[in-house]
Amino acid sequence: MNAIEIKNLTKVYGKNRGIQDINISVKEGEIYGFIGPNGAGKSTTIKTLLNFIYSTSGEALIFGMDSVKESEKIKEYIGYVPSEVRYYDDVKVKDIIKYAQSFYPKSNKEYVDRICNELELDMNKKMGELSLGNKKKVAIAQSLINNPKLLILDEPTAGLDPKGRDDILGQIAKLQKERGITIVLVSHSMEDVAQYASRILVVN
Repeated sequence: MNAIEIKNLTKVYGKNRGIQDINISVKEGEIYGFIGPNGAGKSTTIKTLLNFIYSTSGEALIFGMDSVKESEKIKEYIGYVPSEVRYYDDVKVKDIIKYAQSFYPKSNKEYVDRICNELELDMNKKMGELSLGNKKKVAIAQSLINNPKLLILDEPTAGLDPKGRDDILGQIAKLQKERGITIVLVSHSMEDVAQYASRILVVN
């Protein structure tokens, strides 16, 4: 079974075209690169896939489930990090993680602690004290709390320096190798994705 199957997905905003006839097939267990310049429709595709916005036409399946009709069930199996992550500056990392855990009563504390350790999170720091790279690590930790089968990362390295970029991508590759989860890596940079993805789709 494919983790994702998108068929002729189209989203139109009034007279403006968001995306048109997008077709994507992502295999279970692979890192899939989704590449394109800013404004090409990458985030629109992902938000439509996740049923955050409604498509104009076409269909999308996640693990064989309809992304609209079975959206609530699907979200038990996925983790998502948006292109921009924002937090209240005065909130500590440990409180962000604890709050995220409250949405998943079955989450395993030992597993969550291990994820936070692997991502080298300083649990007692306030979000306002963290670099952009470390804020993105917090967002990735949040996205993994439910032990997802599919992880979608929208521009996870945007705004990072080369070291921060390599650190984030290295952690993502490590997570995939150890847990075998499917990862969709969305980026405008071929360099960021080429060494990690098994397949790449370029959209213009």
